Amino acid sequence: MNLKFLSANGYLFIIAALIIFLVIFLFPFLHLPYYWDEAWVYGPGVRTMCIKGPGLLPDALPLDISRGHPLLFYFLGGIWLKIFGNTIFVSHTFAITVAIVFLSGVYKLCAAFLSKRLAFLVILLLMLQPIFLAQSCLLLPEMMMAMWTMFCLWAFYSGKKLLYILFGALMILTKETGVVCIITLGLNEMLFDVFAKNNQQEIKPGIVRLLKNYKRYLFISVPILIAAFYFVIQKSMYGWFFFPEHLGYVSFKWNDFSHKFIRYFSYLFIFDGRNALFFGGLTAIVIIIFRRKKAACVPTDETKIRVLSCMLLFIFTYLCFSSANFYSDRYLMSVIAPLIILSVYFIDTAMRKTVLKWIAFPALVISGIYYSMHVRTNSDHNLGYADCVKLYKETVDYCVKEKFSKKKVCTGFLMKYVLTDTLTGYLDSRNVFTNIDSRFDPSVELCIFSSLESTPYLDSIKTNIPMALVKSFKAKNSNIEIFEVVR
Repeated sequence: MNLKFLSANGYLFIIAALIIFLVIFLFPFLHLPYYWDEAWVYGPGVRTMCIKGPGLLPDALPLDISRGHPLLFYFLGGIWLKIFGNTIFVSHTFAITVAIVFLSGVYKLCAAFLSKRLAFLVILLLMLQPIFLAQSCLLLPEMMMAMWTMFCLWAFYSGKKLLYILFGALMILTKETGVVCIITLGLNEMLFDVFAKNNQQEIKPGIVRLLKNYKRYLFISVPILIAAFYFVIQKSMYGWFFFPEHLGYVSFKWNDFSHKFIRYFSYLFIFDGRNALFFGGLTAIVIIIFRRKKAACVPTDETKIRVLSCMLLFIFTYLCFSSANFYSDRYLMSVIAPLIILSVYFIDTAMRKTVLKWIAFPALVISGIYYSMHVRTNSDHNLGYADCVKLYKETVDYCVKEKFSKKKVCTGFLMKYVLTDTLTGYLDSRNVFTNIDSRFDPSVELCIFSSLESTPYLDSIKTNIPMALVKSFKAKNSNIEIFEVVR
């Protein structure tokens, strides 16, 4: 290994060292049982896929697990478990492997169209994001969606047509949301066709350019056409293209849409220290515009301009799409990397003096370290979820020890699943609870209340039914109480 090779690949060696450190840091989290959606559908779904045998057709999993989603995530996870073992730990190694591949996709995209130095900075800041750290340990499809998104953009703008079709189709077959990236690519190319200038700096009629490039738009849509076969098969099996319950969550009412949009906007651009990236990027854009007449301040490579504008447009279209659907912060995993890429690029471009870059980027890294260590809520988009998992495990262990499994229990949604499904990782088949419900009736003997699952209905039971406290458990941001009904 000569010095020239080391010099050319220095950033890759540093990134490899960071990934090793990442795996070591997250290793204790890989043993934890499943949490929320991971415990409800995705974890048991992947493990069931392993047990039944991997399959991609809609009926390869029961609908109460698949929820009508395409099954590629379950399929790949099921194969992983077939090879390495059907355990909680192994399933989480699949999750962290997807995260590492995602990082490689981000590096390829940035190195190809920006620079290896900026690719390194993006990777470093991305690895410090609380949502990235949490999603690297959880068996959820959002990290895989983000992974396919990066490879799809890289393949399209690198001119690798077959790879674009492959990654694009895999993205949609992981989750329907993948269609947003494909649509964004088409819209971005349309905007360039309409507003791009020719060599004489004259704007051509947009409609002429659009019609001339119709084959390109047909090509862009190929992944959608391929993935559509899955939904046609699903329609033939079940009578619907998309899961009816999910369609019920779709709302275009302005009050619903604007409320979700503001929440998503705040989470993406403000929370978890990303305000530094957002406002730093905005300030850099203002500086660049102010000095726009100087060629050094703007990219001259048209492909680079297209990539950057596509990521900017993707963030906007993804926020709009998400705001019309069911709300969950973790759904924004696919746009975290584009935000960091854009911010890093614009900040780096605006700062001509190296000393300023040595101030700005270390400051962003220090901010990222702080938030990655200190943001710990009860959600699945930061490492605080681990405190909740341990709390539930402690409660389940106590219930098993006290032999409560045969008692009639009333509890919330998540607790019900962890007490009745061995695939969630909280108990074995000998201790499964057989008489548990989320509704109270006169035969109920025990009530288990979790602050994570507080609802008006459960709160009214706690208030109005005579009960005696048996045991309580507390974590940093949550607590669980077990009550015995007094007769």
